[in-house]
Amino acid sequence: MQRFLDELAILEPSEILLPDDITEPILRSIKERFPKVAITLFEPWNFERQYAERVLTEHFGTVSLEGFGELSSNEIAVAGAVLAYLKSLKKGKLSHIKKIGRAPTGNVMRLDGNTIRNLELVRSISDGTKYGTLLWTLDETKTPMGARLLRRWILSPLTDRQMIIERLDAVDSLVQSGMLLAKLREYLEQMGDLERIAGKLGNMKINPRDIVALAKSLEVVAKIRELKVFNSPLLAKIREKLDPHDDVRKRIEETIVANPPAVINEGGIIRPGVIPELDELRSLKADSDSAIRNMVEKLRARTGLDKLRIGYNKVFGYYIEIPKAQARKAPPDFIRKQTLVNAERFITPELKELEN
Repeated sequence: MQRFLDELAILEPSEILLPDDITEPILRSIKERFPKVAITLFEPWNFERQYAERVLTEHFGTVSLEGFGELSSNEIAVAGAVLAYLKSLKKGKLSHIKKIGRAPTGNVMRLDGNTIRNLELVRSISDGTKYGTLLWTLDETKTPMGARLLRRWILSPLTDRQMIIERLDAVDSLVQSGMLLAKLREYLEQMGDLERIAGKLGNMKINPRDIVALAKSLEVVAKIRELKVFNSPLLAKIREKLDPHDDVRKRIEETIVANPPAVINEGGIIRPGVIPELDELRSLKADSDSAIRNMVEKLRARTGLDKLRIGYNKVFGYYIEIPKAQARKAPPDFIRKQTLVNAERFITPELKELEN
């Protein structure tokens, strides 16, 4: 149980999923250790091996889970339960989840909760913040991804001598790069949170600004890949994994405007020339708006009703609205349609013709 709690402390989850038949002593221990973490109780059958395996194989489109390495029944059960829970929340297709596997443990030191707490590696004993901790001292990262990675490294220090040497050689190589290192840090500062964006994209919760941020970040990846800073074996391996996905970035840049709204239903997201039907609808709307403005000006000039306006709703379509104080001056061709507390609404043959 203590090992389980220590692992949770390293992961620092925002939510913990448990079967709802969990024993009270275990649940109490988790709540006491993580008082600010949301705990969700899920039906126990979601954690059964057979059901969990079916959920996983259906998601990955495989006959079995053999291709994902050696997994215990418990590991399959919890992985399937988590996936089933996410699907129950209608989180989209979750297409960004492409594999499962064990976190590597053979080359890292497993730290217990007391060690993490007493050494103040990531949280201060006095106030529970990052201030004054080892993480606070070392954290000069420029991206959210880097900050999360550094935290994981601190809580899971390497024990393999060769891997430690490779990492130190990479650090030394970067330090020796001088101005190129400064340029690398400048580029990294321009990147969005690609991990979070990928998650949003996978569960179909991404918004237009996230997509533009993705394109800009991929452009930065291309620039970073060309820097002459990958001068150690580990850095060379990292460079090989950097894929700017030029086709994806180009498609986004050619399709979406540079500064789109945050919400998709506000419109104005797709560039002109991409979808002819959309361009036609936009042209019709612009012409309609212009025609309405011209009609308002003509009606005000003809009637002398300076507060007159034209509005629209789904019940009546377009209508002319005049404040109560001026309504008695409405001309004979104005057909009364609705009476409000502070205004009267009318239609005219000319307005209906425009609407049609």
